[in-house]
Amino acid sequence: MNRSLALVFMLLASLTLNGQVKLFSIDERQKQLFQLSWMVGEWEGSGWIDRGEEGRSEVSYTQAVRSKQNGLFLVLDGEVRRRGDLASECSVLRLLSYPFGAEYIKWQEYSSENGTERMNEARVSGRSVQVGIPPINEELTRVGAGTFRKDLPVSIEGWVRITISLNNKNEWIETWEMRRLSDTGDDWFRFFEVALSRKAD
Repeated sequence: MNRSLALVFMLLASLTLNGQVKLFSIDERQKQLFQLSWMVGEWEGSGWIDRGEEGRSEVSYTQAVRSKQNGLFLVLDGEVRRRGDLASECSVLRLLSYPFGAEYIKWQEYSSENGTERMNEARVSGRSVQVGIPPINEELTRVGAGTFRKDLPVSIEGWVRITISLNNKNEWIETWEMRRLSDTGDDWFRFFEVALSRKAD
C-alpha cells in the first residue's frame, strides 16, 4: 500500500514539473476566493423579475454570505419573495470554491424552485463574478418565443448568465439574463435584477 501511494505522489510530481497538472496550494486557493471577500455579510434589497406572460413583478431579496473552512469556500444563502406574496418564496443556496488542481472558481447552485441543481465555472473580474448556468434536462424540451430553446447551443457561457458585482455605492447588483437565438444571432434578455445594501450591524 505504501509503495502504491509513493508511486502516485511521484506521478503527480512528474506531471506538475512537466506543466501538465497545476496543483495549487491552500494559500493560493484562499487568495483566489479572497477576490470575492467583499461579499461576506448580510445583504437585503429589492428589484424585479420578468416571468414572460405573467409580466414583471417586484421582489424582495436577502443574501447571507459566509466564508467557510478558513477561506476555502464561500456559502451564499439567498431568498427571493414577490412583494406582498409570502407563498412565492424561493431560496437559492450557492457554494463557491477553488478546486484543487483547477484554474477557475467552481459555482454550485441549489434552488428550492423545482429542486434544481446546477454547476459551472465562474469568472472573476475585479469586484464582479459571472457564471453561465447550463440547462437541466427538463429545460431542453421547452420551446417558445422568449423562453428556452432546445436547439440553443450550450457553452461555458451557459443558458442563463448570472452577474454579481459591487457598484460605486457599495451595493450588491445581481442580474440574470437568458441567452436566446434570433435572426441576428445570439442575444441576452435580462429577466431579473436586484440591488442590495449591506445590513447595518
